[in-house]
Amino acid sequence: MFMNRTRMILQLNELADMGFELGRHLQRRALTAETPREKAKLSAAFLAIAYEVRRTVDLEIRLIREAGRVGRRRGPNPAPHLDAAVPADAVKH
Repeated sequence: MFMNRTRMILQLNELADMGFELGRHLQRRALTAETPREKAKLSAAFLAIAYEVRRTVDLEIRLIREAGRVGRRRGPNPAPHLDAAVPADAVKH
């Protein structure tokens, strides 16, 4: 299934935002946990989310760089159907 780069980047951006939000929530809960067991479980969940957010942001960055390389290789208007140019305000990280 083909999906244009801009759409993929925007979806990855949204996914990273959701992960950040969940990570913040887990971190707050871990810091106020009443038992060591609860703190450990919440901390482990936070670390798992943080790892996946980093992977998502890394993929987002790679797609943006790849879009830039495609644009430079093919000239000023490489292929509009690929939507290689990503608006600067599309990426929040």
